[in-house]
Amino acid sequence: MSCNRKVLVFIDWFYPAFKAGGPITSISNMISLLSKDLDFFIVTGDRDLLDTSSFKGVKLDTWLKKPNYSIVYLSKSMRNRQHYNKLFNDVNPCSVYINGIFSYDFSIKPLIYLKNKEVKFINATRGMLGSNSLKIKSLKKKIFLFTMNLFKQYENVVWHLNSENELNELEINIKSPTNKIIIPNIPRLSKQESPSHKKFKNQLDLVTICRVLPIKNIHFVLKLLKEIHFKCKYTIVGPIEDMDYYQDCLKLIKKLPDNVEINFSGALNPQETETILNDSDVFISSSLNENYGHSIVEALGAYKPVLISEHTPWKDLETHRAGADMPLEKNIFIDQLNKFSKMNHNEYILYCNGAKSFYDTYMNPIHYKERYIELLTV
Repeated sequence: MSCNRKVLVFIDWFYPAFKAGGPITSISNMISLLSKDLDFFIVTGDRDLLDTSSFKGVKLDTWLKKPNYSIVYLSKSMRNRQHYNKLFNDVNPCSVYINGIFSYDFSIKPLIYLKNKEVKFINATRGMLGSNSLKIKSLKKKIFLFTMNLFKQYENVVWHLNSENELNELEINIKSPTNKIIIPNIPRLSKQESPSHKKFKNQLDLVTICRVLPIKNIHFVLKLLKEIHFKCKYTIVGPIEDMDYYQDCLKLIKKLPDNVEINFSGALNPQETETILNDSDVFISSSLNENYGHSIVEALGAYKPVLISEHTPWKDLETHRAGADMPLEKNIFIDQLNKFSKMNHNEYILYCNGAKSFYDTYMNPIHYKERYIELLTV
């Protein structure tokens, strides 16, 4: 297939939006890595996650040129078949790259409206076919997937997966997927050249970077902290998407001992988030499902040891002195928290360097550049 090396990307949110986290980061990092090889054209929404009004000072419904890509922010009235076809014809892309499964405007419509085009369609599942993800609005999702399979809407789609686990999820939920490619997401490169944070013995500064939702399982960590005896500060960075869940977490916080300090910072921009990460000792995640886990990867790349659940692609961290990947069992997590709290600075630095070494070995984006170009073009 001849290819003009133009890629048309559909995604619910993109910069200046930042609250949605992972998918925005995935596309931004992909563009940073490949912008000298491919031309990216992004179709996205006109507001950030949970916002009720459009971006201020941003022109809508027309192509805007940025340093590494072109982008159009669609108002709700322009998310129709006619305009999607116009956008496609404006670009005349080599491939269409769709993020996610269940977004009506930016996953379903592009696939249905543009499926008759002679172009390569690529769909990134973004963890949405995981068993825990499918439990949310489960009946609606089951009906949708049944209908899409029945009418063969995913026929000839190329599936972009981040791990073997995502491949298994795909094969359970999508009828006879033929084109499947596993390539990990592209993390943001850290500017740090060495570990710079000072660790003090018998205390621990923890950080989690995630959207505040039940699937992120933050309450598991809060329950752990009720049983520790060292001084601990725990910061959760991310938008509060489920207010009932947030209130449940606040009830748990009220029961914590005086040696534990909790801070929900809310959604922060990437620079503010990076500052909090750099000032912490350990990144922790008890998530029930991560198809990739950008915040985990970026923590490792920033010399931060990570303590994470087994529900991510990243394994064998303890062997590499990069942290630990664990089943969601209270005593196992508490043992690791106690271990890291007791470390002096010199012991801690060994794990900081182990984290960066693990990142360089398994996550450095340069390993995947040629495979991404093949995915998006050939």
